[in-house]
Amino acid sequence: MQEGVVSIVLPVYNASVPVETAIHAIQTFCTQARIAHEIIVVDDGSDPAYKKYVQSCQGMDGVRLVTHEHNSGKGAAVYTGFSWAQGSVIGFIDADLPYDLSVIHDALEVLEPGDADVVIGSRRHPRSKQIISYGVLRNIINRVFGRVVGVVVGIPWKDTQCGVKFFSRDAAATLFAHIITPGFAFDVEILARAHHHTMSIVEVPVHLVRQQPSTVSVVTHGWDMWKALWRIRKMFIKK
Repeated sequence: MQEGVVSIVLPVYNASVPVETAIHAIQTFCTQARIAHEIIVVDDGSDPAYKKYVQSCQGMDGVRLVTHEHNSGKGAAVYTGFSWAQGSVIGFIDADLPYDLSVIHDALEVLEPGDADVVIGSRRHPRSKQIISYGVLRNIINRVFGRVVGVVVGIPWKDTQCGVKFFSRDAAATLFAHIITPGFAFDVEILARAHHHTMSIVEVPVHLVRQQPSTVSVVTHGWDMWKALWRIRKMFIKK
């Protein structure tokens, strides 16, 4: 473990722009904020046409590239990244960097003094801002999903799917030791596990600065969503 270092995992699948753009942005921010850091890029089995956008980061200082042979899901990619991480704080951010990077500083302000075990970005936080808009339909879907998660899984956080989460090293080791959800719903399982272990979880605001089309469709993935949530419910809610 490297004390005082934050490990930032970027899960990537079929990126349409060079990942080194995101890496440069993170490195610039962390250098200016005097945050010791490492970056772990996990290519989750991208199609051959997209691999060039990820492989360009190979050999960059402070960057480790790990590749899955086949697409396994975002949860599996984050798990792989965490298994390589050396920092005392470990987190993941969506590789298209939809949120202002000041959220890294906000997370460390809570985690480094030991004031929480887990920090999650929340678009429902009263101080969160949308510099650009997700659009009415996507906002409605996000809110409805948050309410469904609350009812089915029984956790209180309204925005489980925000792509910013940071953990103390001990919390990460506990939570990811038995993770079984490889896809998008792994966020829900992680928070359900943290709730089950009575960990301290702090929500911080995020500022949406760019938007990419969602890779999750209610029509295409709706049944898989429901099955994943029900499986998580059975793990943590006693009859």
